[in-house]
Amino acid sequence: MRSQGEVRNGEVWIEQRRLADALQEINNASAPESSSQPERAMARAVARWQAQERDPALSDFSAAVSGQPEWANPQWVKALYSPLVARSIQQMQTESERRRKALAAKSR
Repeated sequence: MRSQGEVRNGEVWIEQRRLADALQEINNASAPESSSQPERAMARAVARWQAQERDPALSDFSAAVSGQPEWANPQWVKALYSPLVARSIQQMQTESERRRKALAAKSR
């Protein structure tokens, strides 16, 4: 599966802090399979988070979690992904929750 390899290559670029290369590789991945969409969205989210692109990162994060709820399980993420990826996902989860609570407080 070519798209899976492209996502994996993107993850390698993330680890090397070559975020523009990572995003290009991930965005160029031809991924018609719905099962690979959440992984692709999360890889893009991590790259954007590391690039300080917070809003787009959180949008991709939400898409990944809604498509594959396991992404919200820190033990699952830590078992399968690097510490950098796990830390980024935890930070996005925390920020997403903080924003959700702030929005709920505003609407009261």
